[in-house]
Amino acid sequence: MCVSARECTRNADGTWRPGYVAAALVFAIGMAGTTLPTPLYGLYQEQLGFSELMVTVVFAVYAVAVITVLLVAGNYSDETGRRPVLLCALGLSAASAGCFLLEGGLPLLFAGRLLSGCAAGLLSGAATAAVIELAAPGQRA
Repeated sequence: MCVSARECTRNADGTWRPGYVAAALVFAIGMAGTTLPTPLYGLYQEQLGFSELMVTVVFAVYAVAVITVLLVAGNYSDETGRRPVLLCALGLSAASAGCFLLEGGLPLLFAGRLLSGCAAGLLSGAATAAVIELAAPGQRA
């Protein structure tokens, strides 16, 4: 077991493991990005004048998208490779951020939440597998 992060990012022969760090950063940044717009929902509610129930529905769209993508495409990175799935997830995350930036009503909020959920579903499967595969031997647990 590695004692420090520095030890976990090196091969058994002491050489640098940049793929491990990159995969972990993609995973962390991607998953953090799916939650960043959450504090804005109260502001959107005030500006757009929708109800508490609609805020709940906006949150639920994310959960439905994550579960659906995990069930439908959870192992897609096993077939196509980790990198294409991670790049697709990051693209969906960027599109989601665009929806929140351009927000002009509920349709864009729903689209942003849907895209964010799809990105999180793809990221959670592919990035977890990538980080495990790139971990140092004996550190995969």
